[in-house]
Amino acid sequence: MTSQGQDTSPATLPLADAHRAYYGREKLSLELPDDLEVTAIRKRAMSVPADPVAAIRKALQDPIAGRSDALIAG
Repeated sequence: MTSQGQDTSPATLPLADAHRAYYGREKLSLELPDDLEVTAIRKRAMSVPADPVAAIRKALQDPIAGRSDALIAG
């Protein structure tokens, strides 16, 4: 659990739910043995900034790393 009460631990799913897996933007259908224990690993939930425009502006003005001219395409 995170400090915000979000569960980030792997979860054991019922086998019926585990027959579909996300792969990129697609869903894959899987055939799995009946005796298999399936563990789902999820991304942590992302928080939404109160002011998304200000968050984007700050990220562009003060980038974490990278070349300073990386956004300039010629």
